[in-house]
Amino acid sequence: MSRAAPFGFAEGLRWIGSGFGLIWRRPLLWLLLTSLLFAVALLASMLPSVGNLLLYTLSPAILGALLRVCHELAGDAEPDVAAVRATVQASLAPLLGLGLVYMAIQFGLLFLLATASPEVMQGLSPGSTLPAPPPPGPDALPVLLLVLALSIPATMLMWFSPGLIVFRRMGVWPAMRYSLAACIYHWRACLANGFAVFVLLLLASLPAMLGLVVWVPLMIGTLYAAYVAMFGTPLSGDGGVPGAQGGVGAGDEGAN
Repeated sequence: MSRAAPFGFAEGLRWIGSGFGLIWRRPLLWLLLTSLLFAVALLASMLPSVGNLLLYTLSPAILGALLRVCHELAGDAEPDVAAVRATVQASLAPLLGLGLVYMAIQFGLLFLLATASPEVMQGLSPGSTLPAPPPPGPDALPVLLLVLALSIPATMLMWFSPGLIVFRRMGVWPAMRYSLAACIYHWRACLANGFAVFVLLLLASLPAMLGLVVWVPLMIGTLYAAYVAMFGTPLSGDGGVPGAQGGVGAGDEGAN
């Protein structure tokens, strides 16, 4: 930890402002990228049995590419498709490995949740229509609380991992450890940021989910701003940085 003191609550809110500034620089570009993301999610939902598996596995690689786009925009440069592709290709193996870990975590939480509400397992079939589940009974409360408690460290493990893999060439487990350490050390900022992002998601969902067109790029820009605050701005032109300026975890732990 290179910072003398952890970030406060206000810093987590500033990340949202910084993220908005990033997407405002190229709003049409983000509209196009968000539309492509929705199209990929739609196509995945149409693939029986394997759609969700592919989406879980590929999501860190997709997020890593978008973080690289944020890096280009932060430097007032036009995103270079070849450079973004090269960055993702250089870290593709750990990004896919992170996707498999993410999938295992999600399915583990779903399995626990299914013990309290069996209808949840129907959601593993893409395109299935779920009936409105009955309210969980008192016996299900301990399981629901356990799932909620486990989802918090799971989120912390995944939060900055794609950025650490793309920008620092870390392996899966070092990236997850650094992500967890950063979230714990700066828990106030992460708590404020997570709560604000969740509130914005609720607001974005109200007008027939149309607000997600803005919320998705805002979330990505916010994540990049948080990464820079935590670990420093990537220095090299290709985004692969074994060391960075300032921030938590700015050491040179390698990709092994």
